[in-house]
Formats: sequence, C-alpha cells, structure tokens
Amino acid sequence: MFDDKALYRYLREMPARHDFSYTDESKRSLLRILFNSISANGKYLSFFFPHGPPAITEAWKMSTGDIDPSHPGRPCMHQFQKGEPTYKCKECGLDDTCVLCWRCFNASDHVGHTVTVSISQKDGGGVCDCGDPEAWLRDVSCKYYSAAQAPPKPLPDNLIESIRGTVARTLDYILDIFSCSPQSYQDCKDEALIRKDFESFALDPNIYGGKRDEPDKDNGQFALVLWNDEKHSFTDVIQIVMRATRRREEYGKFISEEVDAIGRKIVSTSSNVKDLIAAREIIDRLQLAVSIRSTRDTFREDMCGTMLEWLNDLATSPLVGHHFVLRDLICESLCQAWQVGSTATRIKQPLYQLSGHFDDLDDDLSIPPGPMGTVEGIAEMQGPGGHTPDSAEISLAQTISAPLYWLESTDTECSMSYPYSAASSSCGKPKDTDSRRLRLDYLMLFDRRFWKTARYSIRDLLMSTMISNLDYKSTMGMHFAELYPELVEYYMLADREPNCSMMHLSTQLFTCPTIATEIVKKHFSSFAAILYTYLTKGRVNPPGSVDLTAAIPSDRRTLKNRRIQQVFVDMEHIITRNVVKQRISCDESRISQVADIFVLFEGCAPFIRQINEHVEYESTEWVSFFQVLAPIVKLSRLVAKGCWEGPQSTTRMSIRAVARMLTSWSLGFMRDRFQNCEVMDEPHFHALTCGDFSNTSYPVVQFPVEFYVLSMHHPLHGFLTWLIEFGRVESAEQLKSLLSFSLLDPPAPGRSIIYGPEDMLMLMLDYPLRTLVVVAQIRVGIWVRNGYTLRTHEIHYRDMSMRDSGYARDIFAVQVMMTTCNPSRVMLTIIERWSLVHWLRGAVEHPTFEESKLLYIMEEFVHEMIVLLSERKRLLGNDYDITKEALIKREIIQVLCFGPMAFSDLARKMPEYLSNDEKFETILREITKYKAPEGLSDFGTYELLPKYFNEVDPYFFHYTATQWDAAETAVKKAISNSTGHPVEKVVIEPRLERIETGPFTRLGWIVGTPEFAQMIYVTLCNIAFQRLSTTSSLPESLLTLTLHLCHVAVTEDKICEPDKDRRLPTFSYNACEIVAAKVGPTDGQYQTIVEVLFYIRDNSKFEANRPLVERILHLIKEKETAAFENGIKNVNGAMEDIEEVIESTAEEDAETPAERKKRLAQERHAKIMAEFQKQQQKFAEKNKGTFDDEDMDEDIDMLDGEEAETWKFPSGTCILCRKPTTDSEIYGTIGLLTESTLFRQTPFDSSDWMVDALSGEPDLDRPPFELNSSCSVDDSVSLDDDNSIGRGFPHAFVNKEPVTVSCGHIMHLSCYEEYKDAIQGRHRQHITRNPPENTKKGEFLCPLCKSLNNAFLPIIFKGIDKTLDAELTTSLPFSDWIVDDVWTIINQMKTCGDSVNGVHLFNDLVRGRIRGSAESTLSQFYLRKFTLGSEGSGIRMPRLFGAMSQEAEERRSLSPEMEAIKNVYVSNVKALASLGRSQGTTKLNQDLSHFQRLIKVYASTISSSEIALRGANRTESGTDIGTSILDQVSQRTMAVLRTLRATALTFGSFSVMDGVDKVMSVSIPYSKVHHQQIGKLFFGQECMYDKDAVSCPDIVLPLLMEDIFEFLAEASVCMVQAMDVDIHHIMMLCYIAQVVKVLYLLGDQVYQASEWLSIAQIRTLGEDVDVSDELLFQMRDFMNMVLQQSGYFQGSLTDIFRIVPGKSIYAIVKRFVLPFLRKCALLVNVSGALGYDGDALVEIEADDEMSRLLTLLKLPSIDEMFSSFGSDTQFEQNKTMLEIITRWCRHLELTVRRPKSLQTSNITLEYPGVLQLLKLPTRLHSFFQEVGKMKCQKCGKSPEDPGVCLFCGTLICCQNYCCVDEKGSGECNQHMKSCAGYVGIFLLIKKCTILFLKEGQGSFVVAPYLDVHGEVDPNLKRGRPLYLSKKRYDNLIRNIWLQNGISSQIARRIESTVDNGGWEGM
Repeated sequence: MFDDKALYRYLREMPARHDFSYTDESKRSLLRILFNSISANGKYLSFFFPHGPPAITEAWKMSTGDIDPSHPGRPCMHQFQKGEPTYKCKECGLDDTCVLCWRCFNASDHVGHTVTVSISQKDGGGVCDCGDPEAWLRDVSCKYYSAAQAPPKPLPDNLIESIRGTVARTLDYILDIFSCSPQSYQDCKDEALIRKDFESFALDPNIYGGKRDEPDKDNGQFALVLWNDEKHSFTDVIQIVMRATRRREEYGKFISEEVDAIGRKIVSTSSNVKDLIAAREIIDRLQLAVSIRSTRDTFREDMCGTMLEWLNDLATSPLVGHHFVLRDLICESLCQAWQVGSTATRIKQPLYQLSGHFDDLDDDLSIPPGPMGTVEGIAEMQGPGGHTPDSAEISLAQTISAPLYWLESTDTECSMSYPYSAASSSCGKPKDTDSRRLRLDYLMLFDRRFWKTARYSIRDLLMSTMISNLDYKSTMGMHFAELYPELVEYYMLADREPNCSMMHLSTQLFTCPTIATEIVKKHFSSFAAILYTYLTKGRVNPPGSVDLTAAIPSDRRTLKNRRIQQVFVDMEHIITRNVVKQRISCDESRISQVADIFVLFEGCAPFIRQINEHVEYESTEWVSFFQVLAPIVKLSRLVAKGCWEGPQSTTRMSIRAVARMLTSWSLGFMRDRFQNCEVMDEPHFHALTCGDFSNTSYPVVQFPVEFYVLSMHHPLHGFLTWLIEFGRVESAEQLKSLLSFSLLDPPAPGRSIIYGPEDMLMLMLDYPLRTLVVVAQIRVGIWVRNGYTLRTHEIHYRDMSMRDSGYARDIFAVQVMMTTCNPSRVMLTIIERWSLVHWLRGAVEHPTFEESKLLYIMEEFVHEMIVLLSERKRLLGNDYDITKEALIKREIIQVLCFGPMAFSDLARKMPEYLSNDEKFETILREITKYKAPEGLSDFGTYELLPKYFNEVDPYFFHYTATQWDAAETAVKKAISNSTGHPVEKVVIEPRLERIETGPFTRLGWIVGTPEFAQMIYVTLCNIAFQRLSTTSSLPESLLTLTLHLCHVAVTEDKICEPDKDRRLPTFSYNACEIVAAKVGPTDGQYQTIVEVLFYIRDNSKFEANRPLVERILHLIKEKETAAFENGIKNVNGAMEDIEEVIESTAEEDAETPAERKKRLAQERHAKIMAEFQKQQQKFAEKNKGTFDDEDMDEDIDMLDGEEAETWKFPSGTCILCRKPTTDSEIYGTIGLLTESTLFRQTPFDSSDWMVDALSGEPDLDRPPFELNSSCSVDDSVSLDDDNSIGRGFPHAFVNKEPVTVSCGHIMHLSCYEEYKDAIQGRHRQHITRNPPENTKKGEFLCPLCKSLNNAFLPIIFKGIDKTLDAELTTSLPFSDWIVDDVWTIINQMKTCGDSVNGVHLFNDLVRGRIRGSAESTLSQFYLRKFTLGSEGSGIRMPRLFGAMSQEAEERRSLSPEMEAIKNVYVSNVKALASLGRSQGTTKLNQDLSHFQRLIKVYASTISSSEIALRGANRTESGTDIGTSILDQVSQRTMAVLRTLRATALTFGSFSVMDGVDKVMSVSIPYSKVHHQQIGKLFFGQECMYDKDAVSCPDIVLPLLMEDIFEFLAEASVCMVQAMDVDIHHIMMLCYIAQVVKVLYLLGDQVYQASEWLSIAQIRTLGEDVDVSDELLFQMRDFMNMVLQQSGYFQGSLTDIFRIVPGKSIYAIVKRFVLPFLRKCALLVNVSGALGYDGDALVEIEADDEMSRLLTLLKLPSIDEMFSSFGSDTQFEQNKTMLEIITRWCRHLELTVRRPKSLQTSNITLEYPGVLQLLKLPTRLHSFFQEVGKMKCQKCGKSPEDPGVCLFCGTLICCQNYCCVDEKGSGECNQHMKSCAGYVGIFLLIKKCTILFLKEGQGSFVVAPYLDVHGEVDPNLKRGRPLYLSKKRYDNLIRNIWLQNGISSQIARRIESTVDNGGWEGM
C-alpha cells in the first residue's frame, strides 16, 4: 500500500534540512527521495536503474542522454532543438506542419518525392510527427515505427500504485507551491506586502504532516530574484547587477549567464528587506523583472523545477521494456483533480497588474486599465486539505450584450457534452467534473508563473505525455481550447518570454483533424471572439462580451502587437484541418461572426487627393492595417473555401448574410460606428445618359474619385467574392436575388431617401470599382501631391502577396456587377467613376485632368475594360482543382513569356498559395524546358516551350504598361517563328473562354450596349482625326489598346450563345448600324465604327495597326454580314478590299511555314548583300587612288615576317592617373606578400591519405573528376550517392611559406604614395567602419580590382630575349661537365673559404660575372642612374637593407631614383619580415638575410603556381590546348615570377658589386648562401667546417633534407649566376637528388613496414606499367645503395619486391618526381620567356605528362637514369655522380645521427596529389545527420550553429558564447590559429554559407550547394534539398584558395559593404 505521508513530510521539511539554499546536493537528495518513493520505498529501484542506482554524487536520471530513435507503434514526438533540421514531404504529409526528424526521414521511403528541409529556429520548435496517423496521407514506412518488439512482463500492482501515488503527490505539490506564487512583481516594492505574502503562504500540516498549529520553518532570509526577458542585452544586465550588488564584473557576468540559461537567478539574499528593495529599485531602472520572496518559498519553487525535470525523465524513459507505462500513468494523474494542500492559494489576479516592465516587448502596446476579459481576484482559502477551488472562479464572466447569432452559437457550443477518451478503465478521469478542475488545467494556467527552464519542462512534459499519447491527445486538445482565451491574453499582453509560452502547443494540437473538428463544433465562437474583442478593446473577452458598436481604436495599438499573428495561425490550422468544412462556411451564425471581424477593416486607412498643395505629413497608417490585413484576407479565403463542400441552400444563406451586412455598411448605416473610414456621407444618385448612341438615362452613383475620401481595403467585399466563387451559384438571376435587398431588409431609421434593390446592389459593388479607378489614377500621377507613401500603398495593394486578395477581388466584384445589373447602367457607372463622361460626349478637354494625364487615364480605362472582359478563369464554373491548375498554368505562362527565369524568381512573381501547391512543379515541367546552370555564378532557368506562347495574354491584368509592349512583342515573335508570318503582320487573338454555366454567362452583354459602342467610337475618332491638339505624336498605345478592346468585343460576339433573356444587339451590329449624330466628324463622314476602322486601315499613319483592323473587320463581317454590307456602302471599294485581304491571307496560309521561312530568309540575305555591295562601291569611289595594291602586299608580308624578339615586362597606363608609363618616371606593379597554406607534406603515417595521393590520375594536367554544376530537375536522389564526409588533411603536415600574389595592375610610384596617404585620411574620417586593409601592415586595396596588396614592385628591367630552348642549351654535355668542370668549381671554393678574407676573394672571383648579370637585367635608363663616377669605377648600388655608416652615406650621393627605389624595397622587406613574426609556424626563419627571404619568396611562388595548376584541364571540349604546364599558366603569373627573379638577380648582384663598403653584412649573406649551395650540392659537410659536424649547432642541412626544388630555384639566382654554370646542369643534379630522396624515403617506409604499403590500391598501382624486370632490379640495387650509404642499415633489402611489388615502387617514384619536373618547367620558362617548340612534344608517342616534361627539359627518363647507373659504359661519369650521391647520403647520415636537441628538421616529401579541401557530401542534409552525432571539441556540446573547417574537418561552434575565449575570439578564430594559422575556411552548415577568416577580418560567400532547380539557398530559407555542385566547389578551391586569394576575397566583400567588424567573435 502506498504511503504518501513520508513523502509529504520530507517535501515540507526539505528547505530547513538544506539550510534554505538549493544546491546540486539538494537536487540529488530530492531525486533520491522521489525515486525511493516511486519504487515502493526502494523495493523496485532496480526496475528504474537496471545497472544499479547512481552514486550519491552522480545525477539520478533514468535516461542516458543517448537518443533512441525506436518508437514502435507510437508517435516519435522527438522535440526539435534550435538548429536541428526538419523534413517535410509534400506527397506524404497532410500539410506543411507535418514534419519528420532526420532519423525518421532516413528510415522512411521518400525517393522521388518533393522534400523540403528547414532548420528549427528555437528550442522546442515542434515535434516529429512520425507515427501520428492523422498527419500523413500515406504510410511513410518508417522502420523505427514498425519495429517488432516482444511484449514485456507485467509490472507488480504495488509498483503501479507507488508510481501513480508518487506522480500524483508530486503534481499536487507543484500546484500547491505555484498557486501561491505571485504573477506580478509589482508588490515587491513594499516591505509590508512582502512580509504579508510570506506569512499568508504555508503548506497545510494536515496534508504535509506536522502539528496543526506548527508553522513552516524559515530562516528569516529573503531573496532578490532577477527574471529573464527577451529584451535586454548581456552588457546592460551585467552593468545593472554590478551597481545593485556593488560587486565585480565577474559576478555580473555570472548572474547574466545564469538568468539567460535558466530564466531566473537569486541576485542576493538578506534579512533586511529594505536593502533588497533598494537593490530592486536600481535594477528596476533598466525595466527588468525582479521579485523579492522568502528563501523558503524560493527554495520550494526550485524544488518544483527539479520535479518537472524528473517527470520528464520518467515520461521519456522505458521501464524494464514497458515504453508507455510511465507516460500513461502521468497522463492519468494529469487528468485527475488537484488535491489542494496549501493554506492560501492565489488562484486569480487582475491581468492589468501583470504588466510590470515586460508588457508588449516588441510593439509599444499598453494594456488598458480596468478589469480584463478574464478578471481574476485573490481568493484566500482556509480549510481542510483536499478542497478544490470552485470552478466558477476561473470560468469566463459573460455579459448578455452580444448579438443573437453570437449568443445562440455560444449556447449551442456550451450545451455540447464533453467526451473524454480514456486510455484505460483504470485512468479514473473525472467524467462528471468540470474540465477546469484537472491538474492539467492548472498546470497550463500556472505556466506563466514559472521561469524559462521550468516552462520548457512543462511544455516538454505535455508533449511527451498528453500529446504523444493518442488516447489522451484529444482530451488535451479540448482542455487547451477551453483555456485558450486566458493563455492568449497573457501571451499577447504580459509574457516576458513568448518563446516559452504554452501557446506554442497549439500547432501540435490544432493541426490534428479530430481536435480541429471538435473545436469548430464547440469553441469556434470563442476563438472568433478573441480576435474581435482584442482588435476592438485590446483585451480578450468571451462571445457574450462582443460589442457591435465598437471599432478598432484610433491609436491602432491593437494592430501593432505582432503576437496576434499566432492567433491567426491557430485559426488557420483549425479551419484547414476541420474535416467538416461546411460547419463554418455554411453556418450563417459563424459566417456572421467572421464577417463582424472583417467589417472592422472595411474601408480602413482612407485618404483624399491633395489638389493645391503637397501633403505636409505623409501618413503611414496603412502599414499598421497591412500587418493584420494579410492574415485577415487569407482567413476569408479559407472560410469561404468550405462552401465548395457544403449544400447549396446553406451556402446561399452565407452569401446573403454577408451581402446584408455589406449593404448596410455601403448605405452608411455604420457611419457613426466607423467614423474614420471610407463611408463619410449619404450616397446620392443622378441620372446619366451617353447622349448620342442612346438617349436612355440611368441612375448612377455620384462619386468623383479624385475629390472624395476613399480606401483600397475592402476585406468584407473580398470575403463576399470568395463566397460567390466557391458557392456554386447556378445563374445570374439567382446571384442577383442573393445580393439584392428591399429597403426594409437593412433597417434605415431616419432615412428619407428611398433606394431600389438594384440601387443598393450597385452601391455595394461600387466600392471595388472606386479602388480600381484610384489605383489607376495613382499610377498615372494624378495623386502625386499625396506623396510617395501613397504610391507605396498602391504597390503593396497590387503586390504578389496581396494582389489575389485585393486587386483580383475588386475585379471579381466589378464582374459581379456586370453580370447582375443592367449592362448599360454598369457601363455608364464605370465611365462616370473614371470621370470620362466628357470624353464619352466627344470633348477632349477635361475639367480636372490635363491632356497628357487624360491620355494615360484613357489607356488605364481601356485596359481595365479588357481585363474585365478577359479575366475568366475563375468564372467558368469548373471544379476547384481544375480552376487551380488552370490558374497555375496561366500564371507560369504569363511570367515566362518575357524570357527564361530562375525557379525562385518565378515563384516570387506568383501568389503564394499557387506556387506552394503540390501540382505547381508538375505543371512547370510540362510547359517549360529546364536549363541547368553552366557557369560558376549563374542559376538554373526555366524557358517556356514555344507552343504555349499562343496562350499568352499581352494585356494580362497584373502587367504594367511597360510589360504590355514587351509581352506583345514576345508573343508576336514566337508566333512568327512557328507560323512563318512576318512579325508585323501577326495578330494576337484574344483567348476568351466561353462561359457556359454559372452566374457569369452574361458577363459579355456589356459590349452590346450603345454606351460601350459610343465609348469605342469616340476614342477611335479622337485618335484617328487627331482631335488631341496638344499631342505632338499619335497616341499609338491608346490606339492599340482600343483596337484590342474592339477585337475582344467582336470575339465575344463570336463565342456568345443565344440567350432568351438578352435584349441587346451584338457589338458587331452596333459597329455597323449605330450612326453618330453628335460626337462624329462635323463633315458628316465616318459616322459608324466600321467606317472609322476603314479610315484607320487606309491611312498610312496607322500602317502598323492595319493587320489588326483587318482582322476586326473580318470578324464583324462573319458575325453580322447583312449589317456589315449595309454599313460600308459609303466606303468605296471596302468590300473588295476586305475580300482581297482575306484571299491574300488564305494564300499565305497555303504556303507551308518551312517554305515561307526559307523564302523570307533568302529575301533578307539578298537585301543585306545588295546593301553591302552598294557600300563597297561608295567606299571604292571615295578612296580611289589612295591605296596601291603593291603597298598593301608589302605591308602584309612585313606583318607575316615580323616576330617578337623580346619579352617585355608589364607596362601601359597607370590605373590612377591614366597616364602612360615611361622610364623617366618610376612605375611598377602592386602585389601581396603573404603566407600560403598550399605546401602540404606527405603524411606517410596516414594510409588513407597515401591512397588518395598515389591512386588518383597519374597526370597532374588532367582533372581528377568530372565536374557537374548541379542536379537536373528531373534527377531523383539516389541512395547510392556519395554522401560521406571526407577526411581533413592533418595540419601538422602543412607548411606555411611566403609567396607573392599580384593582380598585375600598374601605377606610378608617386601615384602609389599619394594613394596610400589618401587611405590613411579615409581611415581617420571613418573611425567606426571596419576597413578592409590594415595600414599598420602597409596594406592597401588595388584602386581598380580591389584586391589586397602590401608591396610595390618597381619595374626597372629590360626585356628577356631568351627562348626556353636557349636557356636549356649547354656549352658542355652533362657527362663532360660532371667529370671536368665540377672540380674547377671545387678548387675555387676551397680557395675562398668562408671567412671575411674569403668574401673578398669570392667577390673578386665573381665580380665580372655578376656585373654582366646586372647589366643584362636592368634597363639602360636605370643602369645609368645607378652608375656613379667614371665608367671604370664599376656599378655602385646603395645598401637597400641594413644600416650604413654616415660617412659612407655621404660618399654615395644617391640619385632621387635610387633613393625612391631604396625606400620602396625597405618597406617591402618589412612586410616580408612581418610574416615570420606574425605566425611562429612560418618557415621564414628570422635569422635569414633579406636577400635569402627574397629568393625564398621567389621559389615558393613558383611552387605555389605549380600546385594551383594541378588537376587543371589542359583540354577544352576534348581538344588539347597545350602540351605542358606552360600552356596552362597565366601570363600574369609569369610576369610576377619574372619580376621577382629580376629583382632578386639585381640586388643579389649589387650586394657583391658594392665597392663602397665591401665588408658590410650585405655581401656576406650572398657569399654565405653561395657557399651553402656549393656545399650541399657537391661536397657534403666536410669542406664547410673543420670541427665535429655532428655536434655543430650551425650545421648546414643536407640537400636531401631540403625541398630540392627550392634549392634549385635559389641556386638559379645565386650560384648559377656567380659561377657561370648552365642551369640545365644544376637542374640535372637536382633531378637525380629528387629521385634519390624518394628512394630513400620509400626504403625507409619499406623497412618500417608501414601499413599503407599493404593496401590493395597501392600494391596494384603499377600493374599497367610497361617496364622490364631488369630495370626493376637496377632500381632495387640503386635503392639499396642509397640506403646503405645513408647508414640506415648494413644489410640489403634483396627481398624488397616481396614486400612491395617492383612496379608499384616504380610508379610511386614517378608520382613523387612529377611535381618537381613541373616546377622545373616553370623555372626555366621564367628566364626563357620566348617560349618553346611544342611540336616536338606533340610527336611523342607516350601521352603521359612526365614523358612530355622530360623531353621539354632535355632530361633523361627515370628508366635511363637507373640503366645508366647500372651500366659500365659511362664509368667516369657514373663514378663522379655516384661519389656526389654518396656525399649527399653521408651528409644526411651525419644530420640524422645528431642529438635531438640539435635536430631542426625532418626529411619530408611534398604531397604529390591534387590539393583538395575537405570532401563534402553530395547532399547537404547528410551533414546535418553527421553533426547531430558530433560534439564540439571545446565545450562538449552539440553546436546550435555548427561549422566545419574545410582544411582539417574539425567541428566548430560558430558565434556561440560558450566557446569565446578571454580575448573575445570565437572558436573559428581560435581554431584558425592552430590549424592554418593565417587564413581559415569554414562551412557554416545550417546557414549553407562559406566563412572566410583572416586576422580579424572575414566574409561570407554562398556554399557550393544547389537545389534541384539550380539555385543556391543561403540560410536555407527555401528549404529545398541541396546537392553539391562540384564545379562550384572546384572553383572555390582553384580560384580562391589555390590562388592564395582569400585575403583579397575578404577585402573585396568588406569594401563593397558598410562593415562594422566583429569577425573576431566568429
């Protein structure tokens, strides 16, 4: 038997036991007691903890934190956290609210479906609907839902009883505590109130144990508690807490973080309440919510928070295989009555007291004083425990003041019995008790008193119990609906944390069809009353409080609260998910309720035309209405849509109810109520006649739009039109009867004017007509004095989001008028409303409008008439689905007729409900052709198929005047292309569908009225006879429109069917028979429309309109033959002419389109050729004798024979001053000296990377994969797509090397200096802007391309006259040179040594060679400037780097040019030196001289250029564009390299030629570098030092430990020039050294038995290599020799081929040597600038890149190398070469044997493959799934905004406060410093964005992912699945990263925007 006394007693005494301080120990103690109680005093504790209970210091939780996706037979209900992906399937889901988590999505079948992916923007942003049968149209086949599960064993009865009792007591305790908690914090200002609150609240001892009079224990302490809101920033809170508590910033930061994370935090405690009140007043200045309560009560509230977490833990955890038992028992307890156990329960409190400082957080809405709709008081309850509060105290107070249809509907709803759906018979739910008495109800009501985490816990608890349990879900929904008014009121008026509100459960409940149907049945009036009462009174009241005399407050405060949108969303869910649609749409009471809401906005935001003066203040009142009107009009459409399913009888009642209200409004019966609306005066009618074609007069409403007050907003009219459209009215007579009333129907007390039924109908439908007119007048500029705001108002009215509910509804309403009222009266009303009565009667002068405006008004009028007659898609009476498909197709055609368009642009130009329809994309594919994106920044487009151009309406009612002409041109061109007719003769036929049924069959009757005919006649006459005197040109647009209107009219005559009720003739008849007596020409001619048409046809001024006029005449003749013949008697030859035209047309039609097209093309060609011949003759005659044939032949021969003999350095025009560059003024190119992360070393310890490096494409001039831009629109997602995430390259194997990047632009040095000064000035002026450049580092942007730069490279050099072949030509063969000349070099260097005297000897030795090098490099102008004294004194050069004595400087007497260049190079060297200081990982050591740094930059830039070209395709469209890497490298890159080489050569030479101070440190580095190079290449260590090499700290690194190419590049500048050695010989030695190095490292890997050697891909690497076994054995012997000489081991690897196949080793050697050869080609091309003979390479049989490069460089193949070393025929050469190789190996051995403390480098090999960033998955949402499993390495949490480093693949927290370090750097910046060092590239997964970072700067670019429509989706706004575009990703890699362009990319982005910085926080 469960005993709850011990639990109650402990709960009451727990605050005192823990000294009234709630700590982690207190929390663990409470959880132990709860688990002990629920397990029957610990008897069944093992059921809850199968692996044993947690330790005392551990958390007591059942859940392990790992999410189990399995949910067999029940809904998943996984709650989405912020940043988590959600999936929607259009084919499977009931609507857009039905979503899946990523686990269920992957486990279900959605192949080929339309799936969208979105990111949850908040915690608790919905739940997974998998397993909910009401959410899906079909079974999604989730394996987690259908997983089989064995039935568990039944649980003991006493355990069930313990669980039930403990859960019930826990819920009661929570309600007891929070029933006494204040809702408001205003009372904490007064000490007396605080103490009274404390003394009045106590737990009943009869319930919680203890003596009757024993008080609750307390310590006399009170707590000042700070509460969270969504308004204040961290900084504000930290500062105010510091001032209130007088503590340090650390404490303020701690409090602010806790408040933000938890929702509240105790700021301080004290027994002195006055001190707390003083602190509270300080905090209150910032308008923060603060409370003061006793520490006892605060402790108990914290206990409740833990209890809620514990209940959540139970609800989401299985109990020994029972997945549902704990959840069901909690549901059972929630559905039972609350057993009150507190002595004072604060049940109710006036809501206006809750305002505090947090009312209306985002919208300046103040809560009105006085009692609210749910007025709550304080009930003091004393008595025995178990007393339940009277439900009447919580129920809504109703006053009988509402209209009958509100009260009748409410009574009906309240009389409905409330059905409870029980989970089991043991639930014990109170069937006879009012629903407000359940624990569930109070828990939802008390939600407002909790803090953030507790509120989330309540919401999560209800989701995981009541909502996830399908047996209880409907119960939860109905209880929620009953409490909805109170929840809404608190949410809208007083909720500090709206994101935590219980209101967000509405989406989960109201989207359930069962619940929605029941709510509509029982509570719809309450929901409607919420909207009505809040909009009118600013409070939420019941239906009985509805006041039909109220209106929206004049201050519009109720419209400014954006939270009201949630109520509209909930209403939308209820209406759309309601199964019985007609319950609303066909119920007159409910329709009247909805109409009462809509009429509040009828005629709102009125305005009047400013005539004489411009409006002083442009009102934006309409903006407030627009925010609410959007959901209002959407709601009207949804309500009316239900009429389609209801019976016609009830639908007619709904139409008549709305029409009755609208008629009353139109007559002005509501003027007193809506004083600030459109209806200002009583309507007046006056008689009007057209005056010529007919003398019959009709009463017309007198309302000149340009002088009266009016509005654009008529939602009630729109609602009526929706009801008519969906109401299935049978005929025009029936519709007229529904809309017509006698005078007594709408009461009119005190009205003297009597209106007839048609008068009232015309008046009611006159308001939409006024809107159409005023919109046209605004467009033509008549209302210009009202300001731009009104223009914006009009644009929004016709905008895509409102046009279908505004403009289109007004057109529909006017069409209703046309079909229900007298056509002549309607036509006169339309003319009157447009103020065109004067025009109708022949006058061209308007009393109000000037003539130019009048023409525009006429164009708008005629176009509106065309629209009213042509817009028929909604009038045909078709089924709703058929109509919707027709509308979709029509909209697509009308949008795409102008040209191809992207999917998102197309969808943006269509109404949302059409573009979101599931059939939209299907129809789109049927009528368009998709073109995938081909470029790097374009997008996929859809192009309309040619056959659908016939369906384009050029005068579509959503087109602008500009689009009319464009659409007409496009359609005519398309028809011409398909038929072969000339464009100028094409006539576009109006597409008028015949209306066969329904109320709109009489729509076209208006064209048969004499008023319509007279308007057409007058307009044609005014144009044809040029009555518009001030018009300088013919109004062609008006004529075209009028003729098209005639075309529409005669087409209507053609398709109309005979009607017995029609008493009007056709327009064709009127055009022939009605003769003008007053408005025609004064000479008596052209008195009919037909005659005027013939005049226009025959007049040459109107030649362009002739085909259309002839077509109109033809149709008139067909329809009214007799009348036509009679009407053209006065037109001479008219009959014959029209017949000839017809016959001519028939003959043209007889010619096939292909024949006609061919004939026209021949005619055009002949015409063009004739014109060309004519021009040739004129030119020859004009220039006769000027040119001589022989002279021209000589010029041609001279051009053919001229060849460029010199490659010239860049020159041209300065990009700043635009003056040409000359030698007389120093100029140069700008560049960026920066670090590069491209230098990757081979990670031999990573098998995966070794496979990637060696198993790819063997040639590096081919792409490693085929590039595709995006998925085709027809492609379906394959489950076999590669969606894995690649490995990041280990950053330990990445070197940072200095390189130079240049945009190649040129400027003068003087311009450059002025520009940098200007940048400094700009920075001083814009101190708040984050500049793109760092001027302290010498950075600046290129003025032209905005690339980042920090160096100026003077161009002072002459051109290069060497070819590549000449550069490689040697004076001696290598075999002779290696045997003879090497020893000469050795002897010379031994003589020089390495001392100061040796420097003198070295300088003397090489001076002549260096001088020749300088003379061959510098241009003659600068060579003279740098020469001092007599010619015999030699070349003198100032010390550019380092200090010089004052005496020496005085002797130099530098020229201005020398001084300027010196200063430039000093600044460049500073920028270069700063690279090594900024990042310690850079290999640019500080002990290097400036010259060494310069040549290192040169070598690294060549290497970087080669790396960037790897994988670049050397073919285009299958055709070779080159034979080597030299054909791929850009000319700009080569120009930069040649400039760097010339700079290094010049100043390296001058450091030796300096005759002023030879012993200064300038010349020592050059000689030292030279000595080191000689020593590394020839001697090894022994000639350089006499002491022990092993222990020498300054040991020179052996050649095999260096980058061989870097050594070669440095030697080409230094040693080759100094010793006058052929570059080819040094390159040959380095080539051999590279092979030796590769063999050494491969042998090392074989000897260590590395894992990667045993991988199948490696062992089969060389299977297709054609190589002999003999060569392989020679390679093995050579490899053994290298290893032995290196001292690696004493034995030999004779069995090496058993470990690794010989062919594999051979192929690996070639892979590692190939990059070296590519760099060598670039190196020699720098000095051999005139190119090479590519024919020799083309003739090579082998197509592999290595063979071509070896031929180009004149180097032996590897086969020849191995064969030569094994041959005895070249003994002397091999002997010398082998000796050099031996020295290399022994030098390596000496270094390897050194102590570890002296070792500075390891032997490495460059990564030989194509460099790639992190491999990305094909589908982006695969990243979401992987990220869900990953944790941030810094904070250990799953990041909300995750990023992935594209270098190493590390998961990063982006912009998360948890990972910011003490310096304010975000984790991306922290990781960048440890990974790439200088730059960072991150993929922000959930933003689909690439983040570039660089030293405190950054920028975003769109990630290379495209949807199926070929579009990017930054921030995942559209939500469509995204697929990797390999072409775009390769572009990011190749054109940004590999080009070292990240810095410039960031600089350009920052420069193009106003950037405020803050990138350090990323």
